[in-house]
Amino acid sequence: MSLGTIELMSKMMLKYQTPMVGLWHCLTFIGRLLPINICQGIYGDDQYMFKCDTMHTGCLQLCFNRHSPISHVRFFNMLILFIGLPKILFHLYAAKMDGRVQKSTLRIQKSNQEAMKKWQEDMTAYQQLTEKEGRIIPAKPEPIKAPETKKKIMRNTYQGNAAEVNWPTTIARAHVLHFIIIFIIEIFGLIALNWLQQAQMSTYPRTFFDIESYDVPEMYQCRLHEPGKPSLKNCGNGEFQYCYVTRPTEKKMFLYYMITTSIVSIILMTIDLIYVLQHHTRKRATKKKTQQSIVKNGVEYHSMGKISEK
Repeated sequence: MSLGTIELMSKMMLKYQTPMVGLWHCLTFIGRLLPINICQGIYGDDQYMFKCDTMHTGCLQLCFNRHSPISHVRFFNMLILFIGLPKILFHLYAAKMDGRVQKSTLRIQKSNQEAMKKWQEDMTAYQQLTEKEGRIIPAKPEPIKAPETKKKIMRNTYQGNAAEVNWPTTIARAHVLHFIIIFIIEIFGLIALNWLQQAQMSTYPRTFFDIESYDVPEMYQCRLHEPGKPSLKNCGNGEFQYCYVTRPTEKKMFLYYMITTSIVSIILMTIDLIYVLQHHTRKRATKKKTQQSIVKNGVEYHSMGKISEK
């Protein structure tokens, strides 16, 4: 990807951002994505270093699959992908709407230029006539006005400037909708991470949410007879087979860091969503109040006119 493309995408993403969204971008792409790539070494040799008190063929692999249904690195990468997708789709949609407005404006400008050019040619032909009696002077065409589009001044806190952007109802609704989708994905990400940790903690029975499962044990109890899964009766006697996890403290620190960033991200999205909803509600109330005032003044003016006629 060229630097020009990255610069264009950055400008597009900064176009509709608020101060909270700017912090969210830094948190997501710097505070979450970079640590995931840096901490790949924590989980890189998980399967190789995972050991159990059994030498039966296949038991070690089956217990590891139950301990780690999905790698944490892949899980967090997929979560960031799903979180960033609504943001990218919103900016693509906003860019498409901007393109429609610009295309319509250019089409109208071209039509006005062609009409003006034709009028100038007709005037030139009229002035070159020797006999102008009975000839109609070509009328100057009225310029076609472009349809009015709602605009909004968006202040860019980080660049220290402001710009006018198209802000029709469709973009405003999409703006609110993509905030709600990101908020839902963040909440579901914490719940899915809890399910993943319940598997690592060998929590049974599984619950929808168990806050005590946000931990990394040094020793994993591989259940040999877990309902809903194939029995591992050939892997040993008893109910459990004990396995051992590498670097549990580092994994616990990384886990708590990612949970903290998720909670901060949810708080930022909540603040931004409240800000946007309040802004739209206040703007709609002001517009409704202005319309009511205009109607009221019109009625009073009409009534005064009738009284003066009498």
